[in-house]
Amino acid sequence: ERLWRGEGRSPALECEPSSIAAVRALALAQTSTAEAPRLAWRARDERFDLGQATGVWLATDEGLQAYFDLASDPRFLLGRRIARVSFEGELARVRSAELVAALPALGRTAPEVRGDDWRFEAPADPLPRLVRGEGAWSLALFDPDGLASARFPVEADGPDGLLVRGAAAFERAVRRRGGRALHWWLEYRVGDVTLAHLGGRR
Repeated sequence: ERLWRGEGRSPALECEPSSIAAVRALALAQTSTAEAPRLAWRARDERFDLGQATGVWLATDEGLQAYFDLASDPRFLLGRRIARVSFEGELARVRSAELVAALPALGRTAPEVRGDDWRFEAPADPLPRLVRGEGAWSLALFDPDGLASARFPVEADGPDGLLVRGAAAFERAVRRRGGRALHWWLEYRVGDVTLAHLGGRR
C-alpha cells in the first residue's frame, strides 16, 4: 500500500506515522509548477486529523516530482495511525506516488573542529535539483542529556567545504554541563523541507 498510481489519493492506509518520513509523487507531463505542491492526510487520532503540508518541486531523471518532508511535522507524528494521504490542486492525478520510510542520506562525513567552529567536507553525492529557488545547508544539534538543541546556518568554506560557526562552542558547553553525547544532522533544506541529510553523534 506504500506505492500507488493514477489517483492523487492513496488507498486506505494503516501506517505508523514514524514509518513515513516523506511522500513523493511523479507528476503528469502537463502539471503546472506555478504553485508549491500540497498534501493532506487523515489520521486516526481526531485531534491531529486533517493535517496539511507544503512540498517542493524537483526535477528528476524520471520527470517532475513533488516532494513532501513529514519527518519533523509534529501534527503528522502525533496522528497515531495514518489512514490516508491525498494531494491537492495540480496533483489530483499523478503518474505514481510513494510513501518513503527515510529521508535521503548523503554519504558519510564527520566534523573537524576549528576553534569555535565545525568544518565538513561537502558530500560528494549529487543534491536534488530544484525546479525553482535554492536550497541551503543547516546544522541541527541535540543534547539528549540536557535536552538542549540548536540550529546553525552553514556557509561555504572553499570549493569543497562547509563551515558551521559556533558549533564547537556549543559542543563544549554541552560537555561542561555533563552531556555525554551530542547528536548532529547536516541538512540540505528549502524552507522547512529537508531534501537530504547526513548525521552522527559525538
